[in-house]
Amino acid sequence: MADFTIGSVIICDDIRTEQNGKHILIGVYGGDIVVSELPVTLPLAFWIEFLPKRAGEFRFDLRMEVPGSAPSLELNGIGATTTNLDPGIMVLAPRPYVIQAEGRLQLQLRSSSVGRWKTFKAKQIMRGPAAAAPSSG
Repeated sequence: MADFTIGSVIICDDIRTEQNGKHILIGVYGGDIVVSELPVTLPLAFWIEFLPKRAGEFRFDLRMEVPGSAPSLELNGIGATTTNLDPGIMVLAPRPYVIQAEGRLQLQLRSSSVGRWKTFKAKQIMRGPAAAAPSSG
C-alpha cells in the first residue's frame, strides 16, 4: 500500500450513480451497525476513496472479515490506474452478507497476494434495539 493511502471509507446500504457520475449513498452507517437479532443478512455497499502518491497502475487485494464467519468477500488483483494525483473512488456494489455474531467488521488491504493484510476500516456490529425514527413534533 506504499503507492497510495486510503482516504474516506463509507459503509452504507446502497450506492447509486447519477448520469453525471456523482454517487448517491443511501443508508450510511455513521456509527455502530446495530441489529435487532443475530444471525442477520444485511445488504452492505462500500465507497472507498484512495489517494495516490504517484501516477500509474496499482494492484491490490481487498477482503472483508465478518464476525463469526470466514471472510465474506475477497477480491484479488484489483487494478486502478491514475494519470495524476487526484483522489480515486472505488465503489463496491451492495450485496447481502450474513452476520453470525457481534464483533468487528473489518475491511483489509494488501499490496500483493503475498503481503500482510492491513485493516483500513472497522465497524462494530452489535445487537440492540433498532434506532427510533425522528419525532415530527
